[in-house]
Amino acid sequence: MEKGSTNSALEAVTSEQELLSIAAITPERLNIHIGEPGTPLGALRGKEKRAALAQLLRDDPSTLSSEMRLRAYLAIGQKPDPTLLTPLIIKRALDIESCTGMIRRLAVVHEQLDVTAILVVLEALVSGEPADSSVVALRLARAVGEWRERSNHLNLPSLMRYVELVRRLDATLKPNSLASRNLDMLASFAIIESAAWDDSALAWELLYLINAARRSMQCPEVLEGFVPVLRRVLADTRAMAIRGEDEKFEKAASRLLRCCWTAESARQLLNTLYFGDESLPSRTREVLNLLLLIEPDDPPVAPDPATRSSQLAQALLKSWEAARDSVQAKEAFEELHTVLQKFFGIRLTGVFGEVTRYDPRLHDWWGTKYSYPRHVRIVKPLIQMSNDGATRILFKALVDGSDTEGCG
Repeated sequence: MEKGSTNSALEAVTSEQELLSIAAITPERLNIHIGEPGTPLGALRGKEKRAALAQLLRDDPSTLSSEMRLRAYLAIGQKPDPTLLTPLIIKRALDIESCTGMIRRLAVVHEQLDVTAILVVLEALVSGEPADSSVVALRLARAVGEWRERSNHLNLPSLMRYVELVRRLDATLKPNSLASRNLDMLASFAIIESAAWDDSALAWELLYLINAARRSMQCPEVLEGFVPVLRRVLADTRAMAIRGEDEKFEKAASRLLRCCWTAESARQLLNTLYFGDESLPSRTREVLNLLLLIEPDDPPVAPDPATRSSQLAQALLKSWEAARDSVQAKEAFEELHTVLQKFFGIRLTGVFGEVTRYDPRLHDWWGTKYSYPRHVRIVKPLIQMSNDGATRILFKALVDGSDTEGCG
């Protein structure tokens, strides 16, 4: 073999070895595969590379910085070590795209999520460029959709931070922009999630999101989530008045009176306090006089009976069925029934087991179509909706026979 050809062969072998060395998953070369901290996270292609990186994380993680370890976990699609989920490490390790994508990767079926640290970083990013706010809103909406599909829920610290982030997005995004259209979904998700937490601070924070969720407030699931929020803020406001905390009471009651979804209940509470509690201090009664002059800032969005009334009636019926399970379920049903009557004119009529004369206009007979008794027993109550003096039946009462006397 000639000397020139030998040198060429040696150069080829050396070049191939260098490429293999560069391609190897080592602490020194990892940045070639997944990028430096703070840059877009590179895709790690190939089962062999992912397996090698997983082994590195398992056997010798101390050779990597915290930021690179976090990026490595995300690159292979594994849930990161909890010690890496701090705002400082996340902010150093990930760019905005990778950060918003990370909250989707943490979701595990039926798991309560703790994404507080990530949301802290996102909130800091939102306070920067408007373009960052748009990216966060779009990515967060996608993550929320996946959380709901997988039945994921946020723990209380994460939910509080989530509400703060959505408030910041609401303040920074331009109205009617593409990204701002996600705010309704983001805000309604917070209201739904809040039903699991009887927390005063959370309830008051959620009032800031009511306007962002105006369209979704007509949806049964969101409305059911809002009922405990309303109950909590009304109870807090009443306690402030009774304790004589006039400044706090005035501020809290003013907020409730200016929100279209809490104004009527707040006014009812204030009237009850004014006329029903003579032991209130004179200064508190003066505050009540002034508060009762406040009107809501904006009327609620008018419900669309064609698309919403049936859903709301179904939610009420579902709550009625659950009311027999516990005292809490009964209270939740009564509160939902009150809200639906006030805002939508939807109410439930009839008592389980009540015997009444059969009327085909009001009753659905639970039996053969050709045999109807004179009297029937209510199995499920009737639900009707009244608007502008007109009443229509949304669901007839379900009945069965109470006797075997002559059939019609």
